Parts: sequence; structure tokens; C-alpha cells
Amino acid sequence: PGITHHPMRNLTLCTLFVIFLFLTYALLFPFFRGCYSPLSMLHSNSSKQHSVLFFSTIQQEGITKILHQGRYGQLQNSLNDFFYKFIYENQLFWARKYQQNNSPASDQEETDGTPHNPVHTVFLGDQFSSEHLFDDQFRDQLNRFEQRVFRRHSGVDQIHVAGNNDVGYGYSVTPYRLDRFVTAFNTPQNHIKEIGGVDFMWPLSISLDGSDLKLMRETWKFIEEVAQKRHSTKSQRPLVLILHIPLFKNEKTHSCRSSFRIRKADDGMVQMQSQLTMLTTKKLLSLLRPNVVISGHDHGGCNVIHEWTDEDSGEVHRVPEYVQRSMQGDYGGHTGILSFETQPSVDGQDWNFTYVSCGFTYMQVVVVFLVIIIAEVLLIGVLFIRVAINLVWRFTTGFFQLLWKAFQDKRKTKVE
Repeated sequence: PGITHHPMRNLTLCTLFVIFLFLTYALLFPFFRGCYSPLSMLHSNSSKQHSVLFFSTIQQEGITKILHQGRYGQLQNSLNDFFYKFIYENQLFWARKYQQNNSPASDQEETDGTPHNPVHTVFLGDQFSSEHLFDDQFRDQLNRFEQRVFRRHSGVDQIHVAGNNDVGYGYSVTPYRLDRFVTAFNTPQNHIKEIGGVDFMWPLSISLDGSDLKLMRETWKFIEEVAQKRHSTKSQRPLVLILHIPLFKNEKTHSCRSSFRIRKADDGMVQMQSQLTMLTTKKLLSLLRPNVVISGHDHGGCNVIHEWTDEDSGEVHRVPEYVQRSMQGDYGGHTGILSFETQPSVDGQDWNFTYVSCGFTYMQVVVVFLVIIIAEVLLIGVLFIRVAINLVWRFTTGFFQLLWKAFQDKRKTKVE
């Protein structure tokens, strides 16, 4: 007897194997993509190590897309929500594990259910797709954002930086839009916060190069006050500068995809800009002297080293800027991870910062994977139906064969 081939069964097994491989990658992608070292999850470290997650240019869409595209727009919104939620929850899970295994036990204790060392997440602006939302539309998208996708878990601290798609560029930002954003996300703008011994500050970057005069003055006043305080106290605490609009970059010295573009109205207010101006960039770096700069806005993302000269000492300083790639499916679903720790040195201690942009995969791949799952379900359904029909056929034919045999035996008995 020869070997019997079952094409449908073989196809089903192959499809199940593909699904298994993709699910394994999806659950462990931070390791496959080099976002975390597996060793950091296997043993505890006595030194304090922290990690902060960064998400950029999500641009969640709402009812407007549905009104324009109907069912297709609704399907796209649902797919995007699923895509963002999966990445967010996955990254939170591994960030917790990383922090638990790389912090002293005392930092993991809880007070009233709140960990001493929570996981911090920073949204770099453009949470929504447009600043031109009515209040009811804004509330609907906010509920989706916080209840369905980026839930505020216990032990997770969220920081939301205002972007141009949240409150507008300089010419269109209003106190009402800004207050609505601050109230909704419970994150003050022009603020500084200590995380793990490091100062994280986020000035309202959309107002720096030309906006409402009062707002612009408030932002620069905040920056100058922080700079003066750090200088007067000779603060040794490192500074991470968080911006929505990236710093200026000389096209000849960087490899970022976007170039400097800015458009202003007749009154000097910014209508559009891809980067901060050169003058603003130099002023920020010389005043604040940050250790690291992390920005959003530019969907493609890139890493740049900025140089600025200390006017007092003449010393040249180099500052890394990480322009975080978008979390959108068209850009690979990226999350930025900033890890930092103290290391002993001759002067006392040095800070070590590591930043990685961790991509999941493209939305097109997820769609293909979902199609494969649907096809697999259909294949299994077809196989189940075939097996069921075969069993019913065998039972029925066997039953009628027994009846026929019994009838023949009875007839044969009568004849004898």
C-alpha cells in the first residue's frame, strides 16, 4: 500500500506552524529586536536601573475617518487600536520585568498599592490626529485612548506632551485647547519631574518659535528659571529634555529624512514647522545643557549628535538627540526605551544612558497574519465538516448495511 497524501491537512499544519512562529515573535519581539538583553531579565542587580518608554505621533483617528470612509474607516480605527494596544501592553509587561530585576528590593515595595518605582511612559505629542475636534469628539477619542488602548494601569505613570495635532501650531493654539488637553491627560505643560534621580523636563515646544505672545513668554520664562536654578545650585542631577518639535539639524551633518521647514504668518506666528529654528536650538542647548534630548513629530525618526560651545569655558559639548520613530503601523510600530543607571567613577558617580527605538512590525504584516488566521479557521472548519460528513456517512451506511443483512437473514430463515 502506498502513502496517502492529505493536501488539506498538510496545508492546515503548515498554516498552524506559521501562526505559532508569528505569535512567538509577537510575544517576545522586544528580545528579537534587541530592545532588552535576556540576561537583564534573568538575575537581579544591586544597582538602581530605570527604563522609560516613549511613544510618538500616534495620531489616533476618530469619527471623521468613519464619516469619510464608512465601514472601512471604522475597521481601520479598530485595527489601529488593536495594533497600539498590543504593543503598549507588551512593552509595559517587559518594562516591569526589567525594572523588577534591575532595582533593589526596597524600590519594589508598595505603599497603598502603589510601587515606589513605577514604570514611566512618555507620549511625545500628536496623541490625536487633529486639533480641530469638538468637545464631544475629543471626549470620545479620549475614552478610546485611555479605556481601550493606553489604559492607566496601577504602577504606571503617564506623561503626555502636547503636539501640534493635539492643540495646534503656534498660530492656532489657544488657551482653551491647551487647558482641555492638560485637564484630559492630567499632565501640566512646561513642567519638570524627577525620575530615578534624573530630571525630565518638557517645555511647550510648539510655542517657542512664534505663538500667542503670553504663551511664548511663559514657556521661555519656564526654561530660563529651570536653567538659572540648575546653575545657581550647581545641580549634579542629569537632565533629559523632552520636546515635541525636534531640534534644528544642519542638512549636511545629519541623516534624518526630514529637512528644516517652517512657515510663518504675517504676524510671525508659526503655521507649520518640521524642526525648531537654529537660534532656538542653540539657546535651549546653551541654557539647559541637557544630557539627552528626546523628541517626536518627525515620523521617520533618527539619531543626531549636537555640538554646542560653553561661552564661559570654551569647552565643546556633545549632546545626543533621539527623534523617536512613529508608533504607527506604516512606520513599524516603534517604542523608544531610555535606560539609565549610575556607575562608580573617580569623581563619585557617572550616569550611563542607553536609548533604543524598538520596532514591532508593519501593519500590513499584521493584516496578512489576521488573514492567515481567518483562512486557518476556515480550513479547520472545512476539515471538521468533512470529517463529520464522513463519520455520518459511515454510520449511516453501516447502519443500513446491518438492517439489510438482518432483513436478508430473516428472509433466508423463512425460506428454510
